[in-house]
Amino acid sequence: GFVVLGDVVLPDSVAFTINKGPKYSYEPSGLAHQLLAINPSLSSQVDQEGRERSVLEGVEALNKTATTNPTKNAKDPIKSVFTFFKENNLWLIQADNNGCFVVLRADDFNKRAEEAVAKNFVHVRPSATRVKGRAAALCKDLELSKLASSITGCKKKAPTVSFTAKTHRDSVPFRTVVSEKGSWQCLISQFLQKHLSALHVDDPFATKNSGELVSFLNSSVCVGYSFSIDVEDALFVASQ
Repeated sequence: GFVVLGDVVLPDSVAFTINKGPKYSYEPSGLAHQLLAINPSLSSQVDQEGRERSVLEGVEALNKTATTNPTKNAKDPIKSVFTFFKENNLWLIQADNNGCFVVLRADDFNKRAEEAVAKNFVHVRPSATRVKGRAAALCKDLELSKLASSITGCKKKAPTVSFTAKTHRDSVPFRTVVSEKGSWQCLISQFLQKHLSALHVDDPFATKNSGELVSFLNSSVCVGYSFSIDVEDALFVASQ
């Protein structure tokens, strides 16, 4: 399913496609030469006696139905969805809890995004370029010349921020998702992860995954309890 925020009205064809979810894809129609290349491999599954007839019938069928024009008979429902959203100034994001699509107007998106950013981030005066330069200079002072050089050569100056919608909340606020992939911050975090992994910290509250927490509760608690953990601030995605 999907969630619509505000007074957005979707045509049936657009709603039908969006309702299939983020993992939906359609089967593109292959070109004649692509289908012809598949024909022998399909015919090889037939008994030896009928293999030649299978190849000939496959070629005959392709002559009647296949096309050499990639746009002819092409039906891409995703293009019509994209066109509709662009013409009507709409945004499409995913829900935070179940991953379904959320549809809303651009002004509504901007408002919710600004609120999420204001809640989790503080505006700083130094420019991103100056901060990057200071980081490279610090690494150079610490005789980490290779890391300093990598930071200097990195074109991306800051992590990327995206949003998901908390549809389980009445006001449907946004969650900020921060990804450092491709940024110089990723270079530093990878450097720190590599060298700090040599330290073995005995933290009784550290868990690698939710399975460890479930095992602990099963072995330690006799009475059943239910609870949920909500990440109030930003979700930080560390690039490996």
